[in-house]
Amino acid sequence: MKKHALITGASRGIGQAAAVSLAARGYNVAITARSVDALHDTEHKIRALGSKVDVFKLELDVLDTAACLGCVDAALKGLGASALNAVVHAAIYQGPALSLDIASLTPVELERAMCSFSSAVFIFQRAVPVLARDASLVLIVSSATNMRPTRPVAAGGWSLAYVAAKSAAAKVLPLLRVELAKQRPDVRCFNVEPGLVVTQAMVDAGTADKFRQWGDVPPQVCGEVIAHLASAPASSGAVSKANGAAFVYAPKLAHDLQLRIPGFVFDPRKAQGVEDAKL
Repeated sequence: MKKHALITGASRGIGQAAAVSLAARGYNVAITARSVDALHDTEHKIRALGSKVDVFKLELDVLDTAACLGCVDAALKGLGASALNAVVHAAIYQGPALSLDIASLTPVELERAMCSFSSAVFIFQRAVPVLARDASLVLIVSSATNMRPTRPVAAGGWSLAYVAAKSAAAKVLPLLRVELAKQRPDVRCFNVEPGLVVTQAMVDAGTADKFRQWGDVPPQVCGEVIAHLASAPASSGAVSKANGAAFVYAPKLAHDLQLRIPGFVFDPRKAQGVEDAKL
């Protein structure tokens, strides 16, 4: 029986890696980006797998609340499905607020940045009624949400707008799992921390080298971990431990599961560095 997944922010990076990894496991995928044209590369990578899965491309901007509220229904319609087996929310706000210090932050930019949080609320809210049994909800979270600030944004630190939005979003799935405990205890909720993935946005902003101090994890690591958590039996130790946890550190789980990912070497010092820097 075919499984169906919705992956937001799938034009590149972690969202693209998750879409490819899920498709490799036989999932039909609905993939979103701010422009449908931006999804052609993701579709090409999925088709190159040789697996016969359906790919539905959907335009979605986290700044568009109506689109966030409607994307689950649009994905089901596009895939010709009645239920979803996985929803992966990787899309985030991209804009000036991510590089502004507190003194420069405007009300408009802060409100826009918080769409990384509100979009998670509305997408997961709309997904719950149409989830198949043992379905998975996955949010890409950041360890920056509970780490001690050590440098200003201009020197490679995280902006307040980014941390505030990610901190709020990181509470959605743990709380949702509690709320669903009686009616839908089968639903899996995963907050996945990918490690430091140097993104194209960082390269474009000229900040990539500053962020590499925390490492440079291939996005495929997070993609493979997400696909494993969504596909493994609910009784598996990795799934039961990660379900509802505040953070699942993808590089360590990939190492523990002995997932073979080109270009990935687990560095326990980076994992310990994340732990040591927590508030």
